[in-house]
Amino acid sequence: MEQVKKIIERKLAGIDYSKEESEKIKEWVTDTLIQAGTEDISTLEAIQKNFPVEYGEAIDEMEKNNK
Repeated sequence: MEQVKKIIERKLAGIDYSKEESEKIKEWVTDTLIQAGTEDISTLEAIQKNFPVEYGEAIDEMEKNNK
């Protein structure tokens, strides 16, 4: 999760991210079980707002896998 947080921080600072970091964001979205009372919720919100493409692709992938 620390790696994902660093990617988000750099994005907020205007620093672009790599394809590998994009994959890391999608991986976090698909692999993390969001738990109330943790910072997972704020991380997910930051990803939704700042990485909409990666978030959308992760959701699409999860929906395909659940069919």
